[in-house]
Amino acid sequence: NIISNILSSLQLYSIYQNDINRHEKTKETIDIIREQSIRGSNLISNIRKLSEIEDIKLNIEKVEVFEILGDVLNYLPTIFKGKQINIQTKSSTKTEFVKANNWLSDVFKNILVNAINHNNNVNVEILIQFSNVQKDDVSYLKIEFIDNGIGIEDERKNNIFQKGLNRNVRGIGLGLYLVRGIIESLDGLIFVEDKVKGNYSKGAKFVVLIPKA
Repeated sequence: NIISNILSSLQLYSIYQNDINRHEKTKETIDIIREQSIRGSNLISNIRKLSEIEDIKLNIEKVEVFEILGDVLNYLPTIFKGKQINIQTKSSTKTEFVKANNWLSDVFKNILVNAINHNNNVNVEILIQFSNVQKDDVSYLKIEFIDNGIGIEDERKNNIFQKGLNRNVRGIGLGLYLVRGIIESLDGLIFVEDKVKGNYSKGAKFVVLIPKA
């Protein structure tokens, strides 16, 4: 678990810190400590937010999507230093307004962090695609997060947003559970598909529908 990883890394650091021949190992150990500390901080944050999720409906307002997404994209490099990440956006408009609030930032952050964490490629590629759709007489902004990661098997697509599960089964898995809770509180929808239909190993596509303002 996270705490065990941090403690093990600290033990390694105490061994390597005075050995001039192991500077690279020391750097790797510090990076592990840093990464696990961030994971622990995010976990605590998600647990707190889960306890507050019932308040979301009380604060729904008109928000601009690209402004919120931009803040998240600026945040990601601070927690994935040294990783080659290429995130592109595709939209026919420069602004999009939806009925949401600042919790939308947590949706974007958790989906993107999940996509980066579950990617074994040297270069992480993510496309965020925007379009407008109509469903049951409601106008939605459709946001697709398309990655080149490990993908999600068909039998796990329906339960990926359950508490305690994540893309590779191991781990605490609160991020996507929180995402589903936020989206449902905004009267939106979320589901996952294959990047390449019929071949989950090519990557995943997370689809979010949020009512337009």
